[in-house]
Amino acid sequence: MAVATLFGYIFMTRAFMVTQVKIVAPFEYTVLIWAVIWGLVIWGDWPGPWVWSGATIIVASGLYLFHLEAKHRELPENMDHSGNSRSQPRNTNSDRSG
Repeated sequence: MAVATLFGYIFMTRAFMVTQVKIVAPFEYTVLIWAVIWGLVIWGDWPGPWVWSGATIIVASGLYLFHLEAKHRELPENMDHSGNSRSQPRNTNSDRSG
């Protein structure tokens, strides 16, 4: 079991090295699922209410960050996160006749 865990962490670390964090990070949430499954299979242990409430907080915060990331991608380039327009630098080399 320890060897499988070791290889899992090695491969997860390698995945973080070769691709973007936002692609790999959601797969870390599967650790919660695997912990429940192995706890049931090996020890016959069902998680208590504190474990479920903690897992709910962890998953909810991940979903909230996912929502913020999606919202951030929808912003136009000249808008900041508070919805205010950022001033664009002036073009000092504009063509002026006269």
